[in-house]
Amino acid sequence: MDDTANLLLPFIMPSQAQKHVTHNAALTMLDALVMLSVVSRTETVRAGAPAEGECHIVGADATAGWSGKVGQVAGFQDGGWNFYPPREGWRTWCAAENCLLVFSGGAWNPLDPQRLAELGINAEADTTNRLTVASDATLLTHETGSHRLVVNKATPTDTASIVFQDNFSGRAEIGLAGNDGLSVKVSVDGENWTEALTIDNATGKPTFPTANLLQDFAINLYQDSGRFAGGGAKDIVIGSFAFPNYLTAYGGTTVSALAKFITDSS
Repeated sequence: MDDTANLLLPFIMPSQAQKHVTHNAALTMLDALVMLSVVSRTETVRAGAPAEGECHIVGADATAGWSGKVGQVAGFQDGGWNFYPPREGWRTWCAAENCLLVFSGGAWNPLDPQRLAELGINAEADTTNRLTVASDATLLTHETGSHRLVVNKATPTDTASIVFQDNFSGRAEIGLAGNDGLSVKVSVDGENWTEALTIDNATGKPTFPTANLLQDFAINLYQDSGRFAGGGAKDIVIGSFAFPNYLTAYGGTTVSALAKFITDSS
């Protein structure tokens, strides 16, 4: 074997004359390929006066001395161009595109950030929290006008929610928790949760499980509860229902009249 397996660096052979020539050739190759960085990957021939050590990836339809070298690394060394055929997995920084390139499948391509198994930004991700961000603020902004954040779940019995924590202990949760109705829950310890609000996804009707509210409740708005023995309601005339102007209905509450009657309830 006259060369190394990966970079094809020449070996100095036994009893070889002018060993320094072989040694210097290997150093020249190392200087070009170790921590490889290229100016561009589109030029077909370098015009002008290149700087010593300048490297390019030979572009398509290369001409002149670069002809037939498409995709190879061209390095200007000792006043001339040396060409290095890339091997699978080689990486280089491309200054013209401000990106990292990887040689794979016979071509140089930008390192694809798609389908990363985990991503940690200023933090360490894991198999549960595949995206982890440690920051004082996180900004998600629009591209053309609107912006929507989507939290998706697989089935109605699964959960799609946002949890607010205090030192990694849950204190509030809003979302679809085990069904398709919107719910808001709170907790004092992250273990025991109280449902504060639910909204039916079919009707939009809100309920407040822990609030002291009247629901489907009939009340008597007549003076003295409609009693007339003693004159409390002796002048009442039964007619069409009119909602009293001294009451206000909130949150979509509706009011309707029930049966109309006056009784001597004294």
